[in-house]
Amino acid sequence: MTGPRVVITGGPKVGKTTTAMRLSAALDVPVRHTDDVKHLQWSEASEVVATWLGGPGPWIVEGVATMRAARKWLEAHPHGRPFDLLVVLLEPKLPLTPGQDAMGKGLHTVLEKIRAELVARGVDIVEATEVTTQQIQEGTAAPPILTPEQRARARELIDKHGVSPAAAQAQVLDGDAVEALADTQRTCEGCGTVAHVPRLLERWQCLTCGRVHAPQLAKP
Repeated sequence: MTGPRVVITGGPKVGKTTTAMRLSAALDVPVRHTDDVKHLQWSEASEVVATWLGGPGPWIVEGVATMRAARKWLEAHPHGRPFDLLVVLLEPKLPLTPGQDAMGKGLHTVLEKIRAELVARGVDIVEATEVTTQQIQEGTAAPPILTPEQRARARELIDKHGVSPAAAQAQVLDGDAVEALADTQRTCEGCGTVAHVPRLLERWQCLTCGRVHAPQLAKP
């Protein structure tokens, strides 16, 4: 890898192309659009897009077909990551047709199935209404919750010692300082796990499915 590898996804009308083109211009990074293969059947299109992933950066790929493509890439490659940063844009800017709404729901269904694997392989995931170029450049769009070493330690606590995901996260983050904070129950929006999270942690990661929960990013 010689530069950032970014995938921008989300349902129809959420600003994927606009965000990708803005980032491409600011960073002088090439961008590819899955709409370029929308004339193909879904399965064939995602197979083509999957060939765009995993190679040396820098590059940006945007579009609805990215999550099906990522799933196929993960199935074909037992190691490595298909990209470094996944930006999931959430809010449509225009009204959707029933078909477009169904397309967005399908995308998020696929994302939830591969989220844990992406996180385990070191992909940073940020979900927001909008993400600015500056946030991506400065790394503030998706600052890591846990380092790879901390994730491995947390997973060991869960798998070998029966520690709950929330307790494992608290233990590997900051020891006594985090454990001393009063906690509160929070429900993961991805898998429904109820976690006891230190009250003052604004950002927390579900260690069951890997979803990162964070305050809404500021608009540019």
